[in-house]
Amino acid sequence: MAEKLFGFGLGYLLRLVRGDQSLTLFIAAGAMMLLAAAVEVWGKRRYQAWLHAERGGHPPHEAKLSSLAADSLLSMAGALVAWGVIYGLLALAKGAIPAWDWPEQTDANPALAWLSLLVAYSIIIGLGWLHLLFVGRKLSLRPFWISFGTIWLLLAAYTLKLVYPLEGLHPGIYVLCGSISTAGTLLLWGLRDAEADAEDQAAEDRGAVNN
Repeated sequence: MAEKLFGFGLGYLLRLVRGDQSLTLFIAAGAMMLLAAAVEVWGKRRYQAWLHAERGGHPPHEAKLSSLAADSLLSMAGALVAWGVIYGLLALAKGAIPAWDWPEQTDANPALAWLSLLVAYSIIIGLGWLHLLFVGRKLSLRPFWISFGTIWLLLAAYTLKLVYPLEGLHPGIYVLCGSISTAGTLLLWGLRDAEADAEDQAAEDRGAVNN
């Protein structure tokens, strides 16, 4: 299953790089990568500012330009890979649930590519909202996160239907896209928590050594 997933996704990305798809899709993908970089850099700065406000002490240090560039490049590459994985998931679902009357994926009408790209956009936007409104909350199984996941699933599915309406498309496809968006958003937020915990532990270790 994993091999098929990455095969579908990475195979499509290779076609995109070779220029087999439309220029509009290529530009939209580039904008998605830039948005991912912006949310990554802004989100880290916002989290550091929140941490400083919570703990007091010295102001958060300004990240070096090289560090910001590295974070931006990693987030852009990650967004591109995520798009490929999402496309792979939709391609697998198309084969597993043919009764949903999936749109045909052609070079002239790359419907699955656009759907997967919009799901990738929604994940990035979801992370942005979390950084804006709930920067200090850690992912858990508490009611807040269950409620957020449910609301984001419905909101993402409804927004995708408004932004990219396809005649005759089964509603389950939009619900599936919303589910992928929610899972991706929460997964990346959990990874952010893990990264923040690791950085905090490293800072504590350095402080203990200095003392």
